[in-house]
Amino acid sequence: MPALFPISAQAVIYGLVAFIFWNGIFRRSMRSIILAALVVLLYSGMFMGILPDQEGISWESHLLGSLVGIFTSFWFKGEMEDDEAEAGHPFAAERDAEKQYFMPRDIFDKTKAERLAEAEAEAARLRDRQDDDRFFPPFWNQSQTW
Repeated sequence: MPALFPISAQAVIYGLVAFIFWNGIFRRSMRSIILAALVVLLYSGMFMGILPDQEGISWESHLLGSLVGIFTSFWFKGEMEDDEAEAGHPFAAERDAEKQYFMPRDIFDKTKAERLAEAEAEAARLRDRQDDDRFFPPFWNQSQTW
C-alpha cells in the first residue's frame, strides 16, 4: 500500500497564518503580526498540530504548510499593497523644512553685555538714519511713549 500524503484545509490554514505572521516580520508591519498573533491565540492548538504526537493527524502537511507560508512571505516581501505604498513617513516633510528655533542659535556665544551693546549700536544706527519723525518702536527709543 503506497504512503499517502493528504493535503487538508488545515495545511492551507497553517500556510496562511505563517504567511501573515512572517510577512509582518519581513515587512515590519505591526498590523500583520498582531493579526497572526490573534489567530494563534484564538486557535490555541495551532502549534500543537505541527508536533507528531497524535495518531491520525497529518502533522507533516501542517509543517509543510507552515514552511510554504514562510517561503511565500519571504518571496513576496518586496510587493507592496496600495495602502502601504502611499503611506510615507509622517515626519518626512519636516526633515526638508527650514528649522525654526525658539531662541537664536548663537545665544550662548555672547554675553548679555555684548548683546546689549549690539542692540544699542543698532538702535543708534537706526536713529542716525532716521531723518523725519516716522514710526520708531518703543523698545528701541524709550524717550517716546505711546
